[in-house]
Amino acid sequence: MKIHFEPKDFLRQFKIAASIAMSKDIRPILCNVKIVADKRDGVLLMATDSEVGIRIHVDADVSKNGESLLPPKQFEHIIVAPRSL
Repeated sequence: MKIHFEPKDFLRQFKIAASIAMSKDIRPILCNVKIVADKRDGVLLMATDSEVGIRIHVDADVSKNGESLLPPKQFEHIIVAPRSL
């Protein structure tokens, strides 16, 4: 998967999805946010706590399709970490 996005906008939408994901469940799908990137359909963030689910379409350019489960705390640190040039 390879996507290009505006970090600030993506993080705001990711935090919304992450607020639905449970933090103490042993099933990974309920602890993480699923990201699906498709060249044709764009990027979709999904999360559930088995009672409530959310799907958020994110503005991003997809250059390679893919999907992954993202752990909210670790992913937020990656996005907001200062980048050295």
